[in-house]
Amino acid sequence: LLYGEKILAGQGIPTREESSHTLAGEPWVDFEWLTQAVFAGAHRLGGFPALIALKTALLFGVGAALIWMLGLHGIPALYAGLAVALFAAGIVVKSDVRPDDFSLLLFSLVMAGLERVRLGRVLPFAGPAAFLLFAVWVNLHGAFIYGLAAAASFAVGMLGDTNAPRRRMLGILGCASAGCLLNPYGAGVFA
Repeated sequence: LLYGEKILAGQGIPTREESSHTLAGEPWVDFEWLTQAVFAGAHRLGGFPALIALKTALLFGVGAALIWMLGLHGIPALYAGLAVALFAAGIVVKSDVRPDDFSLLLFSLVMAGLERVRLGRVLPFAGPAAFLLFAVWVNLHGAFIYGLAAAASFAVGMLGDTNAPRRRMLGILGCASAGCLLNPYGAGVFA
C-alpha cells in the first residue's frame, strides 16, 4: 500500500526502487502502479475488509466470465456451475489480495470475447473494447502479455480463414497492442 498511497497523494508513479536494500535508488518500472493505487484507495475507503471485498468481486467476475465462455458452447448451467465451483476450490489456496487477481479477471474476459469472435458471433465494439481493456490492464499487472499472446494465438489460428471473424480477430489484436502503449513507459514496459 506504500506506493499506492504515494500515487493517491499526488507524488506520481515511483521511478526508483525504494523498498529493496540491495537496489535502493535504482531505476524501476512500476508496471503495477494502477493496482497499487486501487488497493490503496480501497483500503482508505474500508480498510482490510474493503480489500477482501475487492478481491471477492474480481474472482466473482472470473466465475461469470467462465460461465459466459461455457455458455458459448451450450454447456448446461449445472455443469457451468460445477466448473465455477472447481475454480473456486482451486483458487481458495491463493486467498490473499494480489495484483494478479486483476489479470485473472481480464484474461478470462479476453478469452471469452475471443472465443465469441472465433465462433462468428458478433461482439459489438470488440476492437475499441480490446483497446480500453489492454490500456487498463497494462497499468494493473504485467500479465497483460498473456492476453496479447492469447489474442495473437487466436489470430494466427484463423490465418487460413478468409471470413470476417479472422479480420475481426486481427483488428482486435491490433487494438489490444495499441492499448498496451498507454502506460507511463510506452513501449518500454515490454523491456
